[in-house]
Amino acid sequence: MAFWLKGNQKLIHSLSAGTTFKGITRTILAKIQIPLPPLEEQKQITALFQSIETAMEQVDVQEKNLKALQKTMMNGLLSKEPEFGNLFSSKNCTATTFCEIAECDKKYPEHEKEVERFVGLEFIEADNFQLQGWGEIANGTTFSKRFVKGDVLFGKRRAYLKKVAVADFDGICSGDILVIRAKAKKMLQGLLPYYISADAFIQHAVSTSAGSLSPRTKWKDLAELEVSIPDLKIQATILEVLQQLDTTVKQLKQQKTTLKNLKQKLLNEILG
Repeated sequence: MAFWLKGNQKLIHSLSAGTTFKGITRTILAKIQIPLPPLEEQKQITALFQSIETAMEQVDVQEKNLKALQKTMMNGLLSKEPEFGNLFSSKNCTATTFCEIAECDKKYPEHEKEVERFVGLEFIEADNFQLQGWGEIANGTTFSKRFVKGDVLFGKRRAYLKKVAVADFDGICSGDILVIRAKAKKMLQGLLPYYISADAFIQHAVSTSAGSLSPRTKWKDLAELEVSIPDLKIQATILEVLQQLDTTVKQLKQQKTTLKNLKQKLLNEILG
């Protein structure tokens, strides 16, 4: 019965009574004819849907565990005693500051290229390096800060929102976004967003923010954060591990979407 109700929302809505607030009554429900297959087939259908639900729950648990593992690894990069499994420890790293491994809002020759899209804070979300959208410059914007593909975009306003993204196109962005690029001889660009997403970096950004209603941090304050980094060869191995975790998490998300679509398709075909 529950599966039939889920698969026939449009029918139920059309039968709902009331003008301002529509609702379904027992009397109306009692008049609805439900096509029921034989009892044995009902059991098979129920088992099928339960197996899909179980698979979705298992994938969800796997995704959460992997994301927690990745977060622990990222935090290890900026901990007081830095570590990343057997790859990275206080014994094979160099103490430095953030301004020594990255630079912010610098102008480069490629910034002279024509661009068509802009990014505001609303297009960046926590725990997801992928931009969630963009606006068309042709439609109007007051933004003027430039970025290029590969730059890290960090929301300096309300830093506790943990807005970090990697640009996948050239464009312009809000003044509330810091455009950060690694210094090639010190830090791999691909590893930079993981450092910036670590709890220690976010906490430093929050502690250095000023303003009551909409606190903002500044690059000059972030640049003073002390970090320890391994050599570029070890960085490359660390980056490979973190990116593999990212890939696996994306695959799990796709599995969840596939299972959800399969469940809906079965609802429509079997119980529609």
